[in-house]
Amino acid sequence: AFLHAYKFLMARYSVELDVKRHADAQVLTAVIEEAWLTATVSEAGSSLSRILLVLRNTQRQFLRITLPDRRAAGEAGAKKADLWSAMVNGEAVKPAVDAENTVLIPLLNAALDSDSGAVLYLELVFLEEVPAMGKTGKLALAFSRFDLPVQRMFLTTYLPTNFD
Repeated sequence: AFLHAYKFLMARYSVELDVKRHADAQVLTAVIEEAWLTATVSEAGSSLSRILLVLRNTQRQFLRITLPDRRAAGEAGAKKADLWSAMVNGEAVKPAVDAENTVLIPLLNAALDSDSGAVLYLELVFLEEVPAMGKTGKLALAFSRFDLPVQRMFLTTYLPTNFD
């Protein structure tokens, strides 16, 4: 794109121009406007998590999600969370997994088919094992990480009835 243009009507003038190509600036192509995270914890040591996202997308093809992985924290017998379902705009989608074990949720086709422009509604449900709370009531929950900035986040945790 040109920043300035010149036109001379008289031929007796000469102009020397130094043309520079500037690097493209990075712009944000998608943002998570709202993230609603809900975890239901059982006494047996499992947590069922539901994530609702309101996402504005202009050209991103995938949303990259890193599910909680207690193996990385060194917990004995721990495993990565299992993704149970993924929906975009109320339609089930088939997530992919990349070489780094990151879940990829497809966005581009849903954005093109959306009547509401580039606003997408994502719902993810996953199950993970958490250490049983025992009598101390101590609990450490981990949630998914997204590769996009989150503007507003809301977190709700449901505990077993004897841990009010």
